Amino acid sequence: ICVSYAFDFADIRAVSKAAGVTVNGLYHALIAAALRDELLRRGEDTSAPMVAAFAIGARDAGAERHVQGNFVTPTNVNMFSNLDDPLERLAHTGQSCRDGVELRKMTGVQMAGRWAVYTCRLAPLFVKVAKDRSPKVVNHVTTANVPGPATTRWAGPVEVVDWVSFALAAHPANLNITAYSYAGRLSIGLITTPEVLPEPQRFLARMEDEL
Repeated sequence: ICVSYAFDFADIRAVSKAAGVTVNGLYHALIAAALRDELLRRGEDTSAPMVAAFAIGARDAGAERHVQGNFVTPTNVNMFSNLDDPLERLAHTGQSCRDGVELRKMTGVQMAGRWAVYTCRLAPLFVKVAKDRSPKVVNHVTTANVPGPATTRWAGPVEVVDWVSFALAAHPANLNITAYSYAGRLSIGLITTPEVLPEPQRFLARMEDEL
């Protein structure tokens, strides 16, 4: 299942600035709220934070934007879906995102190339071998947050009005959410399976309610 939604980026920026978190921290806190809502509706346990595997850009600040390939490197962040208070959830998730990015910068982003090359080759084999043997997963949701152009782009005479990315969702973490900021909007692309998320539109609506 693929669904998409767009937020006004000015609203995203205003809330993140007022809360003292990054846009990425707010983005993950919105996901945490939707995950908590989903678990509560199912009557499932919400006592522990959910974990996101998050891809960050592996380039130096100020470097020329890479427009081809997937020059990214992964890190993990806690999304504090276990916290009931939205401001507390936002503060803790925002800090976790900061910590995850800083840790990756400190340990180095050289693994970006190896990750891109080997993951697509080895992941299907690993899933086939381990899916019935390992009940643990390293993340509950896979996310990405890609900064795009702030102004509208044109393809000849055609105005590009939106840009939505749908990334891979790999069993058993069959929920992938990608954000792409472009021309004043933060577009969300969500891909999942009916078994994991029967009503994905409700999930994105819950993110808007949280904002």
